[in-house]
Amino acid sequence: MPLQSFAVYLALPCTLLIFAIGYYLGRTRVRHEREAVLNALASMLKSADQLSHDVGSHNTELADMGKSVEHLDVSVEMNQVQKVLLGHIKEVISSNVKLEDDLTCARYDLAKQAQELDITRAEARTDELSHVGNRKAFDEAFQYWLSKWSRKGEYFALVISDIDHFKWINDTHGHAAGDRVVVGVGAILREFTGETNFVARYGGDEFVLLLACKDRQATIELAIKIRESAEQQNFSAAGDGGRVAITLSTGMAFVREGDTAESLFRRADAKLYAAKQAGRNCLRVDDEQTENAATINDDTAEPPISNIPPLPASDLHPADFQAGPPSR
Repeated sequence: MPLQSFAVYLALPCTLLIFAIGYYLGRTRVRHEREAVLNALASMLKSADQLSHDVGSHNTELADMGKSVEHLDVSVEMNQVQKVLLGHIKEVISSNVKLEDDLTCARYDLAKQAQELDITRAEARTDELSHVGNRKAFDEAFQYWLSKWSRKGEYFALVISDIDHFKWINDTHGHAAGDRVVVGVGAILREFTGETNFVARYGGDEFVLLLACKDRQATIELAIKIRESAEQQNFSAAGDGGRVAITLSTGMAFVREGDTAESLFRRADAKLYAAKQAGRNCLRVDDEQTENAATINDDTAEPPISNIPPLPASDLHPADFQAGPPSR
């Protein structure tokens, strides 16, 4: 095969791959297809790096070989052969340099496509208003956490929090004020959840959290801190300068042996309903050890409008802190 054709032969697949990736990026794909493409991109980038390294090493070897041939003491009859051989070596090196440039461009394009795909995937799983995960992201994460629990025994809790009197805020101050409250609550939840936990907006004024649990008491206290932090915040109501103070009602359920997404969510949701019935602005906890978790009610009937946040309320009876995670 001619040397030029060999260079084209190697460069052509890179070009075809770039067009193929662009085709995939232009279409909406389900999660496993996006991940498959992203993994393929990573593999291709690794291969391109290795090929580029091999070409560079080959050029170095050819250059050394050319120097050796050039310094050979040959007869007059072999002088022409020496010149032809040196010419071919230079042509191969030149073709390889061009191929190396093509590989550099291909690596750059592949890396850019991978970055765009990763950004697209993140945007598709982020709630635009609260900047936490959306319902799709939660559904995926929930199944993943349940799988980790089933396979590795990684204990966790599902928390469902609902903004109290959210309809009242929208009806009284307008939906713009309601949007500001959602943004603010999202910021609070992001601050407390960090990298080890997960938070998403389930819909409307309802947020869901997955909290890793190595210590049951510490996990409950984290949920309490989130509720107290929200209680101490207030948000701009509208152009009239008014402020809206908010509270959260929260239901919490620890994962059990044999739990499904439906059973765990149903238990946490039942405790959220219990918190609403108990007077709002409180936390109810459900797990195997504490079937009837105590709740202290909040007396606030409507969220106050003032620059002074409402006084914090205690969440749980001390008995709720006695049991630890089940042994696996």
